[in-house]
Amino acid sequence: MTRRRDDVIALLRRRVLTGVRAGALVQGDRLPSARELSLRLDVDPRVVLAAYRVLAAEGLVELRPRSGIYVAAQAGSVGASGAPAEAWMVDVLAEAVRREVPATELAEWLRRAVETLRLRAVVVAATTDQSEGIAGELRGDYGLEVERVDPARLADEPPPPELRRADLVVTTEALLDQVRPVGARLARPVILAAVRPDLVGDERRRLLAQPVYVIVADQRFADLVRDYLHGVAETSRVHTLLAGSDDVDAVPEDAAVYVTRSARERLAGRRVPGRLVPTARIFSPESVHQILSHMVHANLRAAAARAAADQP
Repeated sequence: MTRRRDDVIALLRRRVLTGVRAGALVQGDRLPSARELSLRLDVDPRVVLAAYRVLAAEGLVELRPRSGIYVAAQAGSVGASGAPAEAWMVDVLAEAVRREVPATELAEWLRRAVETLRLRAVVVAATTDQSEGIAGELRGDYGLEVERVDPARLADEPPPPELRRADLVVTTEALLDQVRPVGARLARPVILAAVRPDLVGDERRRLLAQPVYVIVADQRFADLVRDYLHGVAETSRVHTLLAGSDDVDAVPEDAAVYVTRSARERLAGRRVPGRLVPTARIFSPESVHQILSHMVHANLRAAAARAAADQP
């Protein structure tokens, strides 16, 4: 029951924060009731209500007796700054103490786990938008140095130098069978950049109920977007524009618009009309865990080696 409640807490927290960042949720918006969500998630309503109470303690939602659950004023500031909730930090420190790690030492251990080495990742993806989107997440969330390799170079002999000097290789499902043999030859871990299953959750479904414009750098990615959204939303509402070719001024001022990282580079600071939808994290929990597992293992081994070398 505790694990299931934690899963529901994580899901609801992510939905609220993502919705606020995307502009799909604002202060005062009414959220689904505990009974509604219990039916959708197939859990006891008491589990959902307990999860909402945790979010209320974090300042993300407001529970109004005999009225419902609403987005709280503080959710906007948390969503904008990305600052972790105090309650979550307390939980992390308390768990450290339970594991015999003094709270005052946890920060140093975490620093060693992610900063001892400057690890290199190589991204292999079929489109420019996918490649730069994955690379941006690896740089921003994990502090990795990132290079990109065109899939056409996977057959090169010898393998591309970027792959030979990489610490890990990240690729998409479409290219996984091509990348794995190269990674095995070079003894490099290959990680699948799987898309998190709730990428299009309730908050983004609200956006897709109205016309949405997606500006991309590669027409192949526009086709992938349409395929991905098929069955999730009425695809006739999704308009794709190619940066550098199509007229982005055609976007209505009141429309939601998503611009990929690569398209932003191509537009070179040019203003895009409409209401910009912030970039969402794409990695699934499994992909996040694999990336962090490799980082922590490599960093702590290096830290231990350095400490041993420093011994008289």
